[in-house]
Amino acid sequence: MTGPRRVLHVLSALDPGGAEMRTLEVQERLLEHGIAFDYVLLSGREGSLAHRATAMGSSLYPLPLDAGFPRRFRTLLRDQGYRVVHSHVATFSGAVLALARTRNVPGRVVHFRSDGDAHGDDLRRRAQRAVMRRLISRYATDILGVSPGSLSLGYRDDWHQDPRAQVLPNGIPEGPRRDDGEPHRPLALVNVGRPMPTKRRAFLGRVVDSLTERGIASELTCVGARGDDTDALERHAIEHGWQEHLHVLGTRDDVRQLLAGADVAVFPSTLEGLPGAVLESLATGLATVATDIPGTRFVAANTSGCVLIPEEAGPEAWADAIVQLQRDYPRPQMIADAFAASCFSLENAATTLRSVYGRHL
Repeated sequence: MTGPRRVLHVLSALDPGGAEMRTLEVQERLLEHGIAFDYVLLSGREGSLAHRATAMGSSLYPLPLDAGFPRRFRTLLRDQGYRVVHSHVATFSGAVLALARTRNVPGRVVHFRSDGDAHGDDLRRRAQRAVMRRLISRYATDILGVSPGSLSLGYRDDWHQDPRAQVLPNGIPEGPRRDDGEPHRPLALVNVGRPMPTKRRAFLGRVVDSLTERGIASELTCVGARGDDTDALERHAIEHGWQEHLHVLGTRDDVRQLLAGADVAVFPSTLEGLPGAVLESLATGLATVATDIPGTRFVAANTSGCVLIPEEAGPEAWADAIVQLQRDYPRPQMIADAFAASCFSLENAATTLRSVYGRHL
């Protein structure tokens, strides 16, 4: 009896994040159809989620990006005989797929996950991206993006003219749902995210201040690894006397349960491809306020219960939106049902990837 057909995924590390979490979730579903995942990890380390991959039979290959990477990567492709390489490392995927082509790997998939690049925009970076996009155009057999914006910014504006390109939204598995009870008193706000400046976690302190000025008592729970923005938020809470209403939980495995226990999710991030935490909140039935950027706009257009705030708006606009949600509180079951019927289901993602991989395996 032959084993499962294997796809080699390329990521930085298996740490908590949208690309990593969604890939592990769809891996479990595709195992049921005889497709297994292995991982090349360009940071040179496995990451805190590595145990989830190895529990599903994955082989992990930490291959740091140094002068020896091309040789080691090509040797791995030769020795393991992979027929599909699926790269999630933005435009650098061009180099990954070019190397895969030298080993005659028939399936070469690039997957754009963000609406931008946080690595700067100087002349050298722009030149590097231009070269990598040319490599993608030449060597990719399949070009995926989690949203239209991720394809426009990662690949090219006229991506829809390329028959290899398609939108593949992240799939969210079913999980706990919020009940249809009334909002808590004080109002329970929740934010989930990594410690990155673009997530703007510290901004939420001013949102809480604005709610207080409106006579709305609130509790803010932050889930995710600590960073400078977390420290700034804690200092703000102490200075304004509401530190007892701030709960910094760090990285958790029970995010969906925490979302189900909140009243409103708040996401002031300014850079997302397809924001996984926003999707998880809506899947739970949790009303959500988020920055109006391409990724969240795509989500709001295909779901219910997501209110968008202009990126340049101050904390008062966020507080106004939260107050309005409190007054006209949407039924969580309606939000969750609308999400379950949307394009963001895990089954949709798994079915599409089976089709993509099936052309090459």
